[in-house]
Amino acid sequence: MQIKPLVSLLAAAFAVPAALASANGVVISQVYGGNGNVFRSDYVELFNGGAAPVPLAGMSVQYASATGTGNFVATALTNVTLQPGQYYLVKLGPASTTAGAELITPDATGATDLSGTNGKVILARQATGIGCNGGSNACSDAQKALIVDLLGYGSANFFEGAASVAATSTTAMLRAANGCTDTDSNASDFARGTPAPRNSASPFNVCGGGGSNAPILPICPDGTATAGTASNFVVSATDSDSRVNAVSVVGSLPAGVTLDSFTAATGDGVAATQSFSVANTLAAGSYNLSLKWDNDEAQTASCTFKLSVSGVVAIPAIQGSGAKSPLDGTTVTTTGVVTKLINNGFFLQDPLGDNDAATSDGIFVFTSTAPTVAVGDSLRLTAKVAEFSVSTSAASQANPLTELTGPTGIVVLSSGNQLPQPVEVSLAALSSAAGMERFEGMLVRITDALTVNQTNFV
Repeated sequence: MQIKPLVSLLAAAFAVPAALASANGVVISQVYGGNGNVFRSDYVELFNGGAAPVPLAGMSVQYASATGTGNFVATALTNVTLQPGQYYLVKLGPASTTAGAELITPDATGATDLSGTNGKVILARQATGIGCNGGSNACSDAQKALIVDLLGYGSANFFEGAASVAATSTTAMLRAANGCTDTDSNASDFARGTPAPRNSASPFNVCGGGGSNAPILPICPDGTATAGTASNFVVSATDSDSRVNAVSVVGSLPAGVTLDSFTAATGDGVAATQSFSVANTLAAGSYNLSLKWDNDEAQTASCTFKLSVSGVVAIPAIQGSGAKSPLDGTTVTTTGVVTKLINNGFFLQDPLGDNDAATSDGIFVFTSTAPTVAVGDSLRLTAKVAEFSVSTSAASQANPLTELTGPTGIVVLSSGNQLPQPVEVSLAALSSAAGMERFEGMLVRITDALTVNQTNFV
């Protein structure tokens, strides 16, 4: 893919030739930006038109307006390997509209709202934005090297060869030959057509036909469970010309999730299934699971999916017994009593605790502005678990403050509650980072004589 911003056409003789961007064969094959019309959501479809499998981990689909000043906005792709002839669907666009049909199951999901007429979409070699837009903020050679494929449509000022025609609210931009045509010119390769999204489970379209060995196709949808209730769910994999006969866990499973029965495929094209058991002790939260599948022809394939457990997560379960929360980065719902207010948040403590000396019963809730709750309020709220380091020192980075950020849905269950009794601790018990971690965010009473020389964290 040779990338040509509009300004380069005015100075082509002096431009540095762009490298072939889609050397790995993965291209943008469809773009639809008319959410609320044919489909409820925007989408970008990818396609592997090459001859070799391509891992998508660490890559992203990115969008920028046709001629605006904003940089490309990224949606990270999942940890899958795209086989030759395989499609991959990225669901985008606002979730507020109810008009239009639901998309088929996407392989990745983002919130970027695409234009239905003019815009720029890239496939990038990194999961975050590349820091330019190809127009008002031109992309450097290093940034261009991150671009695997580029589509500029309509009035876009960044494109390959020449921009394609504009789309409409009821059409998609379609790459010719179901994704197999790639002449490095958006105008030649793309045309308006009826939106027809395909995902990784859609039939393969190996460019040039041919007798390549069909890959294993995992089907691993995200699962759901309810905290306090035991449950199970099933994932599967098929291979049209061989038998899937084994599966294994990549990494580790969270405590409370176990592999149950595995059923190998009984013939070519027959699904192999793996069931999971979810214990009623699994705390609410979001967990990433990964599997590797094998067949009887020494092929492998992997899938990564999410298990979302709804319900209230107790503060001690959020804190965990280590320096960092086991739920770091996840969104949880929890309850507790407000024990102290400061200018940008408040401390929340579980009045009962979990009777585990290794886990703290308190936590800081970062609101960024003056909190509107009161000491003694019993609350229920939803927030993201994060780790905050007060400095860049190694010790600070290794022992951050576990906190809840961006709280929403704050509900005052009752007011004027008695605060939990402070836990009596000695300075000796607080002499190490691990010792202090056990009481992070809690009300304590230090039994030794003290000399106070700063009050930032008192």
